Amino acid sequence: MATALATATTALVALLVARGVFRVGVWLPDGDRSLVDASLGRLMLISAIAALLATAFLHTLLVTASRPRRLFTGTVALITAVAALWPFGGGGPFAGQVAAAAVAFAVGATICGLLNVAAASSTRVRPPPPRPAKPFQS
Repeated sequence: MATALATATTALVALLVARGVFRVGVWLPDGDRSLVDASLGRLMLISAIAALLATAFLHTLLVTASRPRRLFTGTVALITAVAALWPFGGGGPFAGQVAAAAVAFAVGATICGLLNVAAASSTRVRPPPPRPAKPFQS
């Protein structure tokens, strides 16, 4: 839940920086290959849901995979790349597309970083099994 809150806050800050500092609208896809100006609430909600889904995915990997953090990082990196390139598929102002890509990258990096730290602190490394004793030779 904390990751979802931090991710929603990251989306809030990224959107405020894009609109307030750079005076650029953030354009997101809205079906039918059209773009709409991103609303703050919708973007924060999508970011929080993405963080919760990533948390569930990481938990599944921790239980089933041999190297869960490596697989999680690769998967989240690919999903972040798709989310960052998605706005460039439609029309709209280029600056708005770049801003949407930057917001997607910031959200993806936040999810990946926070959940990797949580996974590292919640798992322990098992020591190798002891070696069998060698028979005594004289």
